[in-house]
This record gives sequence, structure tokens and C-alpha cells, in this order.
Amino acid sequence: CSKLPTSYIDRAFPRLMEYVTRLVDRDDPLAVNADGNFQTSVPQDLFNIISQEIWVVSSHQIRGKHMAAFVSDACLKALQIFQNTNLNSVNSQSDLEVLCAFVND
Repeated sequence: CSKLPTSYIDRAFPRLMEYVTRLVDRDDPLAVNADGNFQTSVPQDLFNIISQEIWVVSSHQIRGKHMAAFVSDACLKALQIFQNTNLNSVNSQSDLEVLCAFVND
């Protein structure tokens, strides 16, 4: 299965970016938590996506040269893209409730 790491690498990062883009583009309604603060499910969903990528590699024992570094880098890039996209959104946002949700998330 020497092609498995290469196959995973070829598909993992584009898939991860697609998931993050969909997550950022979602227009979920705001929720109010038990403390009365606005929030969304986006952060939890983001970390579930990243955890899933790490789980896939570890549970299938995908090994290969620099595999751990690739997965770490891909997850960090996904977080950076998510952060930059959200910062751009916050800068153009005027809805106070949405801004509060962003801070609380």
C-alpha cells in the first residue's frame, strides 16, 4: 500500500479546504447559550473536521515519509484560512449579535 500515503495527500488538503470553505460560507442561525451569550456551532464543527482528518491517518495507520508533518501543516493551514476568512467577515459586519457570536465562539 505504498500508494496510500500519496493518494491521501493528493486528496486530503483539497477536501479539507472544501470543508472549511463550506463551513465559513454557512449561514447558520445564532444560538444563545445557557449564559445568554450568542454563539454558533462553527468552532465545534471546525475542530470536528480537523479531528476527523487526524483520526483517518491514525486509525488507518497511514505512514509515509513526512506524513505527520503533512497532516499537521494541512490542519494548521485550514485553521489559518478559517481565521482569515472570519476576520474579513467581522471587518465587514455591522450586526452586533453576529459580532458577539464571533467573539464568544
